[in-house]
Amino acid sequence: MLAAGIDTSSVTLDWAMAELLTNPHILTKLQREIEMVVGQERLVTTTDLPNLPYLKAVIKETFRKHMPAPLLLPRISTQACKLGGYDIPQGTRVFINAWAIANDPQTWPQPHKFMPERFCNMNLNEGNCEYNEFHLFPFGLGRRACPGKPLAMLIIELVLSNVIHIFDWILPQDHQVVDMSEKFGAVASRAQHLIAIPTLRIHHSSIFDHVE
Repeated sequence: MLAAGIDTSSVTLDWAMAELLTNPHILTKLQREIEMVVGQERLVTTTDLPNLPYLKAVIKETFRKHMPAPLLLPRISTQACKLGGYDIPQGTRVFINAWAIANDPQTWPQPHKFMPERFCNMNLNEGNCEYNEFHLFPFGLGRRACPGKPLAMLIIELVLSNVIHIFDWILPQDHQVVDMSEKFGAVASRAQHLIAIPTLRIHHSSIFDHVE
């Protein structure tokens, strides 16, 4: 379980950085939000996270477009039932395609486009995007949902916000296009390593007080 949690969190961070580098205007907008809340003299802390709605929107959109575990864990039907016009006998192993639900164009306008704003404003110019927990559930739902969700979200939010806050990021001259292809596996990771060049944007010495 611990290994699975580490793997999915790192994969989500990788996809988030890939999307931000592909969409530099979103990266800039996120940096501005963080700087307005945190300033330029310290790191992002857990107390800052509730005040960073665009950060949360970026992470949600990353989950939606790049579900780390697209099929979730299988379930066994405890009794015979009918679902969507299909008869499901008792004891049937059922897989839920959470990725397909999160990329359904009937719910999500332009599902192949990376738009964190869909989580900030439900009345987008591209269409009305009204969703609920049954439209996006990367950690599953109900009493058997992933128990590591709070820790995973904390790690992802803290790491991504600080990496974006402390550094400016550019693509190298020979890798100006990010390869967004996926690698087949239990976790939907990127097929190629992400290559990016960081440059310090926060030079205040206090941000390194806790670094030995």
